[in-house]
Amino acid sequence: LFGWTMPSTWFQSFNPFLIFVLTPFLAKFWGWQANKQKEPASVTKMGMGCFIMGLGFVALAGIFHYLPEGEKTHWLWLFFCVFFFTVGEIYLSPIGLSFVTKMSPARIVSMMMGVWLLSSFFGNTLAGELGAYYETMGAQNFSGMMAALSLTAAIILLVMSKVMKKTLHVA
Repeated sequence: LFGWTMPSTWFQSFNPFLIFVLTPFLAKFWGWQANKQKEPASVTKMGMGCFIMGLGFVALAGIFHYLPEGEKTHWLWLFFCVFFFTVGEIYLSPIGLSFVTKMSPARIVSMMMGVWLLSSFFGNTLAGELGAYYETMGAQNFSGMMAALSLTAAIILLVMSKVMKKTLHVA
């Protein structure tokens, strides 16, 4: 912009920035849905989060597909993808934390929160293992793999939501 180049390390600030900006709007949106009796179940929201995140990876794979070899993309495209990742994260993480507290018996809520956070540890460890494939797979194929994983998780959560709604009457 006007001869100024944004340092690549600044991309790390997009996600936290978007969390602060978007969370109040999503919370208001969920409140509006609740008032209209149209708020999806917690597990459905988590599935929606994985789906939205998957869309970000689909967009990223598309960007890499059409990007000529050796060229760099405009930073706004990357911001666009991070936007999807962040909305997906907001649909997944706080909703999951809330779900754990709602579904756990009172005497073990703290332990179950620890289990939720432990699952984040394993998820981050797996992310590191998957990240090792980036170099060998290439950007487009790696983004496609991540899209497939996110969309598969979305399908699993959406199916689980339907089963839970029928069997446990969980909202």
